[in-house]
Amino acid sequence: MIKPRQWEDIESFYKDWTNTNSKFEEMVDLIGYIRNSKLSEKLYGYTSLNNLGISIYNPIVPRKEVLFICFDLANGLWNFEFQSEPFLKAEHQCSYKDNLIEHFIHYINLLKW
Repeated sequence: MIKPRQWEDIESFYKDWTNTNSKFEEMVDLIGYIRNSKLSEKLYGYTSLNNLGISIYNPIVPRKEVLFICFDLANGLWNFEFQSEPFLKAEHQCSYKDNLIEHFIHYINLLKW
């Protein structure tokens, strides 16, 4: 089990990454969007290197209904990966160049979160 981090802590974590690449400002904006909406009451997050893991469970069950979002520095793409069950291949993967918040909203609506 993984104890979720406070959204404020996650936001601070990614603010530090903006020094590495300004593209991480989109992640900071996404975290701000979650913090300032009702999503902060029903979604739980944690960080692992440059991955943001988001779940509906508290505590978070590793790789069970977890949406991972990370930025691929080499390709300049935001990668989304949804893991529905531990030890199984990701159920869905996709990549986007920009509009992180828009794609996040679309994705969580598809998941009915």
